[in-house]
Amino acid sequence: MTPRAPTPTEDFARCPIYARLNREWEPRGAEWTPNMLLGRAIGDGMTACYKNTRGDGQLLDPLQTALDALQAGFVEQDTWSIEALRKLVTTGLREALQTTPVQGTILMVDEPLPSRARPDVVFRHPSAGLTVVDTKVRFKLDSRYREKALAEYETWWQGFHYAWEVGEVLGEPVKYMGPHLITLTPKVTGVYHPIEVTPERVAFWHRQAVDLWWDMEGQKDTPLYLLSPNWFACHGKFGRCFAYDACHVCHLDEDKMAILYQRKRRETSERL
Repeated sequence: MTPRAPTPTEDFARCPIYARLNREWEPRGAEWTPNMLLGRAIGDGMTACYKNTRGDGQLLDPLQTALDALQAGFVEQDTWSIEALRKLVTTGLREALQTTPVQGTILMVDEPLPSRARPDVVFRHPSAGLTVVDTKVRFKLDSRYREKALAEYETWWQGFHYAWEVGEVLGEPVKYMGPHLITLTPKVTGVYHPIEVTPERVAFWHRQAVDLWWDMEGQKDTPLYLLSPNWFACHGKFGRCFAYDACHVCHLDEDKMAILYQRKRRETSERL
């Protein structure tokens, strides 16, 4: 069974129809927000820093790398100015550089694994051993809810996928993995949340992963209207699923869906 990257696997587990629609469609007229772009920009800056540390060719300026990514993805609109976002990226990257847990020998930096998953950085900590860290950026997170947000990573699908696949590729078990969480507002903060990885927990995770990957393989050529829905996912903690109207109003009729949705551009639909 060929492993699938974390994001499409999580989407499929949420709902096979959601996974298909989220890969190919987006609502018409949706308001642009900078949240994902800020995360990508700061992540690119940290990647430049880690590559510099490992000695990968020509030195890169982390801040300039981050600002270039911001500029490339910025969409002109009335809510956010590029100047305001530059300030957020600059302060967020500074905090990330000051709070990074990476020390020791860096083994991988934003490199694709066989599943196409790309952990931000893999390194061998002097005492903790093989460790995987992923930079996560939250635009807003009140300090009162930070512990709860970090606790949710204890069963972090993406993190356990990285731990399993990095261990397979490098031929040794990952000892720790975790998010390096950067919060931009109301206060800029950075914290690393290490999660111990045991062989038992990885095997426990892998049991579900294999089942999901088999189901994904079996349904990859199934027409949209024949996929099974998961009604439990129609509403969640962030509100109603974006595909609700496609399923419950348009009944997955693509001609009707085209009134409310539009096809994603290829470069924005390929998600890991």
